[in-house]
Amino acid sequence: MKNTTETAQWTIRYQTALRRYLKREMPSDLQQALKLGKEASALNLETLDLALIHKNALTGLEPDDNSDKTRKQWAEQAKRFFAETVTPIEKTHEASLKAVALIHKITEELHARNADLTASVRLLNQSSVKRHKTEEALNMSKKNRRKLDRKSKILNALLRKKTREVLMMQEKINTKISLELQNEVAQTLLALHLRLLALKTSVDANTQKISKELDDTQQMVRESKQRLVVNVGKIL
Repeated sequence: MKNTTETAQWTIRYQTALRRYLKREMPSDLQQALKLGKEASALNLETLDLALIHKNALTGLEPDDNSDKTRKQWAEQAKRFFAETVTPIEKTHEASLKAVALIHKITEELHARNADLTASVRLLNQSSVKRHKTEEALNMSKKNRRKLDRKSKILNALLRKKTREVLMMQEKINTKISLELQNEVAQTLLALHLRLLALKTSVDANTQKISKELDDTQQMVRESKQRLVVNVGKIL
């Protein structure tokens, strides 16, 4: 309660107003009850407080006519007076309930927004992780590409080196074959020259012997020609 003295004074006023209302000593429009209810609300009195005060105020009050009908009417009038008095407090309670309901609604909306925000943050983190993985994969791909490029350059350099070695070896082989061919041709020509010289200087050579020498010479030329073709083929 707000103040014991003020509450005690209000209780006295309520008892007086209720007694006068029941004895029809005041207007029956319940304006006094409504005024007392507003005062009780200002004093922070609750419905239970008013019920206790109302019960105590009825103690000792009896209707002039003790008939059941009169008692019933008297009880209904007391009930209406109390209901009108407690109306401002109930309205305050209703406003409080509405405020609580509004606060509850706002709290739920905040929870929903927090949930949405949490979900958005989670999606953002997932997107960031995916982007990070993509960047890592791209960097790895670049590294692999650089490794492949380096291997390709090394292989190309090795291929060029081997190609030069093969060409040099082929050139050496060709040079060797060419020298051998030159030597063989020179020896063959020298042998032919000697045979022809021997025929020319032979005074007593007969026709049969000359014919045989010519045949041998032609055979030597054919063999030399065949060797020459084979060696030239090797060079080519």
